[in-house]
Amino acid sequence: MYLKRGTKRRSCDFCFQRKVKCDRLSRPEGQNKCSHCELRELPCVKESTAVRSTSTSIPSEPGSGRTIDDSSQAPTSPTRPIIENNNISPPVSAPVQRHTSSDLPSSSSTEAVPTGFEWQDLDWDLGADSISFLDSIFSHAYNFDNIPDTSDIEFCGQPETSTSCQSPYEVSGLELTILDQAIKAYFDLAWLALPILSRDAFMADYKNDKASPTLVYAVACRGCPFVSTVDKWTIQEKLAGHLRQRFLEARLAAESEHSVRLDDLEALALMIDFPYGPSQDVTATLHSRLGKLFLTHDSLLLMTLQYQILGHSLLPGGSSEPLQGAEDRKRLLLWHVYGTDAFRTLDTKMPSRIRDINMETTEQPTHDERTYLDSILALAIIAKKIHQNFPGSSKEEIATHHDDTTKLYDQLAEWRNTLPSHLQSSREGKTSYVQDDLMETSRTHFLQQTVLRFLEHNCYMQIQACASRSGVDDDQSLEAIMLDHLFEYRTLEAAKSIIEELPRLQLKIYHKTPTGVIGYPLIDLVPNILRDICAGTCRWMIIYGKKLLSCDMRKGAEYFVIEATKIRDAVATARSHVDTRIMVENLDEDLALLKQMIRDAEES
Repeated sequence: MYLKRGTKRRSCDFCFQRKVKCDRLSRPEGQNKCSHCELRELPCVKESTAVRSTSTSIPSEPGSGRTIDDSSQAPTSPTRPIIENNNISPPVSAPVQRHTSSDLPSSSSTEAVPTGFEWQDLDWDLGADSISFLDSIFSHAYNFDNIPDTSDIEFCGQPETSTSCQSPYEVSGLELTILDQAIKAYFDLAWLALPILSRDAFMADYKNDKASPTLVYAVACRGCPFVSTVDKWTIQEKLAGHLRQRFLEARLAAESEHSVRLDDLEALALMIDFPYGPSQDVTATLHSRLGKLFLTHDSLLLMTLQYQILGHSLLPGGSSEPLQGAEDRKRLLLWHVYGTDAFRTLDTKMPSRIRDINMETTEQPTHDERTYLDSILALAIIAKKIHQNFPGSSKEEIATHHDDTTKLYDQLAEWRNTLPSHLQSSREGKTSYVQDDLMETSRTHFLQQTVLRFLEHNCYMQIQACASRSGVDDDQSLEAIMLDHLFEYRTLEAAKSIIEELPRLQLKIYHKTPTGVIGYPLIDLVPNILRDICAGTCRWMIIYGKKLLSCDMRKGAEYFVIEATKIRDAVATARSHVDTRIMVENLDEDLALLKQMIRDAEES
């Protein structure tokens, strides 16, 4: 929790570092742990002082030319261990020194990195209620403790090793320094808003060659858009091809048909909807066809719901070692899978494979305890309710839709009001921002605020889309007309808010590269949320403009063209992603058609 100067801290180290409410002192006599530490089986202590780590450049083997800038590691906390295999292991948040081999010394030099984010303060924890909810959804056993005898397993999917191979992650024609730069870029930028996996745990496995090649290539692939090299798209496509091959090989080498490694599942989650390019190679073409079956959102859901998730790595030669922080990584993965499915279901209007439960009884974390991940999960639960609220348009159903819709709007408003203070948008109604604004507060919180706001706006706009799809707006009863006006008002209000917040998307986050410091706008960091929601809003504005034109409201249609163009221009600033160009071209075609319709109406 935040403390005023001179106030004595009463929370334990775990709760204090995550800025959540600690209930240790209020618990019944005989219970010496707070609920957060008890749930995670952690020591509940109040001793350590958070120490912010400095940037450390760690050299690799002499002559290799590799230097890993590990400036973005979290502060160490000696009293924050995790329990794996009934043993207390080093804390997940401890700084990790990435190097090529385990016997390399670390450099004593330090260097400040102007990334712009105080990422040491990131809170990637889930509250007890959220963990309980996810466990009720994904209720099956996880093999995180019992490591099987792997001596008889044929490692047909593992890379061949030799004495001349420096790393199991080498890709022909790709320098390892580029791989490291892409990994660092992913965690410095894209990871800040959507943490699919633990940075420290991944780096610990990566440096010890325990991470699956599939996950290493997935992380690097998602970091490629932020690599300062002219052939980054070629590199990204090469990494994607190797990832697809290694994932399919890993499925062949799996311990059973219904088991999957945790880090392979993390890789699959990272690469959902990635636009794999065509290949002339026969083997690559076969992998491409198989990838269309296995590297999909549907496959991710089925594996997460039905497969045994293994929390250990299977090394060549038959040895096996536990993955770093497997339990925490599993929870983070489940959070991502549920949230992605909820918002994807809302956008596509397709049924979900995740079974329906009585979400009305789900208790959300209180105002003080809710974290960033809790907030997204709470909104995802509302998104599920929105999708389920409009099954049909019979007169009996229309009569109840008004009350149900009002409840949905009330739940969205309550969700907004119960956000913790550091996630509340502090610039309500302000339509202009300057770069210095980002320096006044935590940049991490600013990015998180933006992501939450746009996910919230999307929920408001999707309510009307779900209602229209169910046929509610085809009815001419008084209740249906009332609903139609309510939907229209709320959707227009959300679209207006998105337009007002477009300047927020252009604030830049700076990333250090070997060639200098490069700034990336916020819309570039989270394209699947910020850019795509903007693109969807632009299309809706164009459709509404056509509606106004059909009602002989040409001036109104012209206004909507102007506003839609503003959103289109914002979408175009996500230049780091290769699919942005195609998206902008499609928006330009739609805008050009509406403009032509306006000209035709004016001439007639």
